[in-house]
Amino acid sequence: MPVAAQAAQPNQLCRTNSPAILYTSPDSGIYVPQGALVRILDYRGALHYLARYDSTVGQLERIRIIQESCYYQ
Repeated sequence: MPVAAQAAQPNQLCRTNSPAILYTSPDSGIYVPQGALVRILDYRGALHYLARYDSTVGQLERIRIIQESCYYQ
């Protein structure tokens, strides 16, 4: 089973590499602009992170995160 390289870890802040939707349900969420800082709360496998942005928690596609930008705070 392939393991994704450079996955963000819980409690890291990471930047988005393009506009994204933070999904609070399967069909709705909030807009996250490009370059926004989001906090990773949990690793959700190959496709998603559980993340928080602007006090909202939801699922964010992993491809929208710049893995090299992640840091702890």
